[in-house]
Amino acid sequence: MARSQLELRSLEVRSEGVTASGKGTVTTGDQPGAVIAPVSLSGQIDLAQMARKLPHTFQGADRPQLESGEFIFRLDGQPPSTKTTGSRWTLTAGTPLIRATLPNGEAVEWKSPIDVSVAIQQQAGEWRCDQLQIETPLLVLQGTPTDQGLRMSGNADLARLASPLPGVVEPQTATLSGLVSLSGEVGWPRDGILPVTTEVTLRDLEYRRLETRFEERARPQRPAATTVDQSSPPTPNDVTD
Repeated sequence: MARSQLELRSLEVRSEGVTASGKGTVTTGDQPGAVIAPVSLSGQIDLAQMARKLPHTFQGADRPQLESGEFIFRLDGQPPSTKTTGSRWTLTAGTPLIRATLPNGEAVEWKSPIDVSVAIQQQAGEWRCDQLQIETPLLVLQGTPTDQGLRMSGNADLARLASPLPGVVEPQTATLSGLVSLSGEVGWPRDGILPVTTEVTLRDLEYRRLETRFEERARPQRPAATTVDQSSPPTPNDVTD
């Protein structure tokens, strides 16, 4: 670090569960974060291994047990160019595949459970987000820049969103379906205030709870036993005088 600059010539991190590498140069003076030389930082974290190291934080009898999974990230910084007036940072992160065991012993896996992409651009000495995208099996959220801020839009499937809620929605006892649409705008900060407007719309909402009822009924009474006289009827010779 010298002359209000932070120069990262070479970074290599290799430990149990974490690997990372990177290089680049940024300013630390009047415009912190401004890129002088291209910055590249990438790495991955073994989520299952971290969960085993911190069992009280990530694991428990009532929580899924991670068997395998990685969190991969990449951060890139580009200095000003003929196409951009300021520095630009881009972050991409995600988890390609996660395998776990549920508390009931069922083995499950999630493919691409989360993918995040964020980009911020320096304009007139200020940092503004000009790209945002979050994708999960439950929720998809996107952001596009406007003159006033960032316009947000997204949707969520309630059937998938409620599936991991034991005791509320379980396939054996209840079903929930519908679509949640999200929209709004996040304005650029002004005087320490962050203006946010949101709108949530529910469509085709349906909730059904399945119940099994047991009714106690009186058992039918068997008819009383009767004795049938098997003797022959009297004959005329049997009649006494």
